[in-house]
Amino acid sequence: MLKTKLNFIRIITLSLIFMLTLTCLVACNGNEQGTDESTNGATETPTQPVDDGINRIFENGDFACKIIRAEKASADERTVYDALRDALNTATGKRPKLTTDFLAMGESYNENEFAIVVGKTGYGESAELYKDLGFGECRIELIGRKLVIGFHDLNTALTAIEQLSKVLSQSLDNGSLICNDNMCFSYKTDGIIASLPTYIGGNIVGMADGGNGSSTAVIESTTEQEYTSYLASLESEHGFTSYTTNKIGDNLFATYVSEKHTVTAIHTPIKKETRLIIELLDESPLPPTATESYEVIHDSTITQVGLESTGRQNGMSYVVKLADGSFMIFDGGAQNCSPLLMAALEELADDPEHITIAAWVLTHMHNDHAFSLREIAAKPEYLSKLTVERFIWNRTSDKQIANCDENLEAAEIIYQSILKFDGVIVHNALPGQEFHIRNAVYTVYSTSEMLEPFVMGSYNDSCVVGLLEIDGRRMFFPGDSDSTQTGNLVKLYGEELKCDLLQVIHHGHNGGNTTAYKLFDPIIVFWPVGMLRYEIGTEEYAPLTTWECNQWFFDENSSVEKIYVSGSEVVTLVIKEIPTH
Repeated sequence: MLKTKLNFIRIITLSLIFMLTLTCLVACNGNEQGTDESTNGATETPTQPVDDGINRIFENGDFACKIIRAEKASADERTVYDALRDALNTATGKRPKLTTDFLAMGESYNENEFAIVVGKTGYGESAELYKDLGFGECRIELIGRKLVIGFHDLNTALTAIEQLSKVLSQSLDNGSLICNDNMCFSYKTDGIIASLPTYIGGNIVGMADGGNGSSTAVIESTTEQEYTSYLASLESEHGFTSYTTNKIGDNLFATYVSEKHTVTAIHTPIKKETRLIIELLDESPLPPTATESYEVIHDSTITQVGLESTGRQNGMSYVVKLADGSFMIFDGGAQNCSPLLMAALEELADDPEHITIAAWVLTHMHNDHAFSLREIAAKPEYLSKLTVERFIWNRTSDKQIANCDENLEAAEIIYQSILKFDGVIVHNALPGQEFHIRNAVYTVYSTSEMLEPFVMGSYNDSCVVGLLEIDGRRMFFPGDSDSTQTGNLVKLYGEELKCDLLQVIHHGHNGGNTTAYKLFDPIIVFWPVGMLRYEIGTEEYAPLTTWECNQWFFDENSSVEKIYVSGSEVVTLVIKEIPTH
């Protein structure tokens, strides 16, 4: 037994000696192969090449620098980034990989590393370039070790990239492409946006062309102080003079004019946003600032023209008789509705053969609202009776019309119909404008410019939305405002929407909602729809009285006292007799 134990101990001892010997041999062998004991056996990191300060773009058949855009780049920035990659591919025969300013865990920003940077990245070099970048400018500038490409207008940037592409191709030398002075330049468009003075502060998030040659710039994360400083600079530095100012709730509006241009500035504190709209002065007549002189002859009235007798269930036609016997028209109706509109005018007019339209407001260009205008303009027997002093409308850009699958040709026909009225003034309606027309004041609350540069939910979002005030009564006409525009109205204006009379949004279809109607809080409701759709319904649609969006009108807590459905009847109310809050 004792012998067995001794043998076991010898075996264990020999095993330990063998393992220690093997460990020593491995360690000695490692040292012989050059392992530095001070590194605990770790392999040395290869030595990085010393930066010689040369800004290499391409070398030895591959890109020697990163081409970077923001991780959350806008659609325009992505488009310009792709255009730059195409330009580099044309010059080198190779397309750079997609890279962004996103830093993974453990990574850090290297300000000494050369890179090409596109758009508003999180880098300080981008902020440095953008702080005084003009609206119609694309600037390519070497700031530190970053070649920064900055722009606000997409078309301007794409033109600049075309110019850069030529420089890149000409600069390639024996397979090597190095950043040089020819790659740093500023390109400015000759479009109207280039005449808009630079806005200092905030974040310029987009540009959009308007339908009358105007252009809109949208600045987010800006303050009222920056807004007022900008207005001051228009006068002190850029040759503009103040034309009008307005305030609706907390929202600020201002119009400035120069020898050639009009700038409409809008600041909405709740969104911390400023919108700047620039137009050619000669092509955009402004509302007169002086109150018109007129003779009071009549009590003012408002008439809802019934359109159902044409077989249409929709359409919208309102006629306002002013104190001097002239009229305002809102829209007019669908195809074949012109006889109904003309009959209403002739019945209300002091002289049916000589009817003066002081202002014709078109909320938008859909056929059920504007086709009657086309018919009237095409009939000499109607034209001979009418004198139209001004149209108030807002034609959106062709791009927005196409985005909403609308008919560009129809829009052009309506415009040409407007021009059939001799001597007519055509106003491009913009938010904040006030039109003093005889004893009426019409204030524009919203147009498509309040939603640009983002694509509207539908063409109905392009409506001119306005408030008409006569004899102390507030009457709102939102047209067919869709949910995007209606939501914006609610957010910007809140209690300022309160009115005595309301035209139901979009005939009672989608677009209106309980939140909006509570804020409008009307006493009298004009509902531009036929009785069939209103209370009976069709195979396709339930009656509008049952739609959830319309239930506020029938709520016992609402202020609504009377609903007038257009149907086939003509309803005329004396405005000073309309109940008020």
